Amino acid sequence: MWGKAPPPPVVEATPRPSDYIEAQMAIYLVVACFVILHFPSRMGIGGFKLAVASAAYKVATSFGVEEDATATVALLLAVPALFRLYQFVITLLATFPLQLTFPFVVDLIPRFAITAENFFKADGATPEVAARRKRSLEGLQKGWSTKFEKCLDFGKELKTLISDVRFTSGRCFPPFNQVVNEYLDPSMALAKTNGPEVIDIDGNKALDISGSYGVNVCGYEVRLTLSLTLRLAHSLAHNLTHSLTLSLTLASVATSLPGVHGPPNPNPSTSPNPDPNQAYKGFMAKGWESAKDKGLYLGSLDETTRDNIKMIKAVSGLEEISFHMSGTEAVMAAVRAHTRTLP
Repeated sequence: MWGKAPPPPVVEATPRPSDYIEAQMAIYLVVACFVILHFPSRMGIGGFKLAVASAAYKVATSFGVEEDATATVALLLAVPALFRLYQFVITLLATFPLQLTFPFVVDLIPRFAITAENFFKADGATPEVAARRKRSLEGLQKGWSTKFEKCLDFGKELKTLISDVRFTSGRCFPPFNQVVNEYLDPSMALAKTNGPEVIDIDGNKALDISGSYGVNVCGYEVRLTLSLTLRLAHSLAHNLTHSLTLSLTLASVATSLPGVHGPPNPNPSTSPNPDPNQAYKGFMAKGWESAKDKGLYLGSLDETTRDNIKMIKAVSGLEEISFHMSGTEAVMAAVRAHTRTLP
């Protein structure tokens, strides 16, 4: 008796990429991934890659594997696209919302500059007044070209080397910048300083009102600095709990200024700093004497650092001092210190 033949074994089909995602959905996903990965500044490159992908899709269609090929590409692109999308979300949460619109609206904001024809009569002046203004500005331009000849050449060369100078060259109300910059260039190349004066490479002297560190920290007149410092120390002695230490510190700093050790030197030529207006240069000379044998070193500390820390602690009343190269670094260190001290 012949029995029935056993049924053939069931062979399970090998999973294909198209089993996990429909072809139409895969195409949409590929396009979305290209947009996410190249938004917003590299959309041109993204469009080119999308065109290449479209050509590859047609080739896959000719071989009958377009569904699997599209699904594979979509799944491979989804991983970096999801990470890029995560970066977008994190950046969005940390960004002021209005700032996100700047790249898109910057070209929509109208800009205008008053032309040379209307520059001198922008306020409705008569033709006679406008002509007088033009002659005056031309005269100023001619005077500057003679008085600041080397400085102007220096400024022209510098603008080709550093972008910061170009960004700050417009120093008047924006609509007037174009004409003013054609006539005048307020470039100044410093040669040396003398007391409250700065001297440019053309030999012109001007009063220093730029607010440099030397002016703000210690001023120019040493004896005046000593008087004001002692007066400040005396005033603080009646108002602060740590006044005695602070007063002694300020008095010590003031009396250590070059040229103010005790009574005036009867022979100024023998003084280490005969000009009383050169306080900051005296500091530089004293600092160089202290540092020239050490050179530029990083990491190691010396007695000068320790002494400065003690003086800053006395003035601030803080328990510790931390030095940083910038405000950004200081804020970063403060945030780290705060997070580490949280309960």
